[in-house]
Amino acid sequence: MRQEYLERSLCLLKEGLPFTQADLLAYYEQVPEAAQTDQTGRYVSCVFSFPLIDGKGNALEHPILQSPLVRVCLLVYEQEQVIADLNGLACSVHDFLASKPVYARICADSEWMALNHYVLQRAAFPMLGYPGCAHREQIPQDLADGMVFLTGSTYVSRAWRRQGIFTGMLEMMRDYLLRDARGSVLYETVLSLDPDIPEYGPDAGPEPYVYNKKKDEPVRMLNRTILESLGFRVLRLEDPDETPDSDGTKIWFACRQEILTIAAVDSRN
Repeated sequence: MRQEYLERSLCLLKEGLPFTQADLLAYYEQVPEAAQTDQTGRYVSCVFSFPLIDGKGNALEHPILQSPLVRVCLLVYEQEQVIADLNGLACSVHDFLASKPVYARICADSEWMALNHYVLQRAAFPMLGYPGCAHREQIPQDLADGMVFLTGSTYVSRAWRRQGIFTGMLEMMRDYLLRDARGSVLYETVLSLDPDIPEYGPDAGPEPYVYNKKKDEPVRMLNRTILESLGFRVLRLEDPDETPDSDGTKIWFACRQEILTIAAVDSRN
């Protein structure tokens, strides 16, 4: 099942991947834990990641085993149909704050990612100057181990909502990114509350997205309520464009901090 859904996912996303499908499949042979599947009832979830830069921030021609920043993709299927997705960038808490190459690559990804970084650091580490990599002397020496996930996009097709799929994706992403963690760990998540835009599945259409205030703003507020019920803190940046036609993008964000204790596995059992 893992291989089937991994190949299907790579084929679906091939236009946006930085490596060939052959290179990625070889990488997942080397690092099998980097691609995982899980079945819950009639739904199959496939999550995988790939490296984006080396330790100096250079782009990669081929996947490498150790990278300070990865892109993570999670797709949920019902048989052959994609019904939900979650993707973004992930790094350690330390690299999120201290690494100049990681900061530069996150900001180069998109305006949304740059703002995700800004919002999350300001919310989770308000005592630090921004960006943290320019104020490394302020970073606590006892900074907790853990991971940061900056959401690029997420969507659940309308016909499959109210079934816990979004919550399940958040949990699977957290478990995936913390798969090697032990002891007390920190897990930080941030996402934009911009309007839902389907990229795959039955809701995706050929026409480009056009903002519709009457349709999109109630959805944004509903998403806010859902995220607050899941423990997210919703934050609003100042709107640089208060005109009636402003689409409200890049203003509303949501952050969640989780502190978890992960027990070590006893290899004797």
